[in-house]
Amino acid sequence: MTRLDKIREKLNTIEKIEKELLPISKTEFKNNMKEINNMIDELEKMYDIH
Repeated sequence: MTRLDKIREKLNTIEKIEKELLPISKTEFKNNMKEINNMIDELEKMYDIH
């Protein structure tokens, strides 16, 4: 498992926790996840991981 896989796994855990614990709107949540996924994409480009 690469470091990026581990990051993704942690983000998925965060996503589950957010859904269960935080009473934020679905739109806000989706925007947060989009932002996080964009960061992952940028990291992949930086480290040239595909």
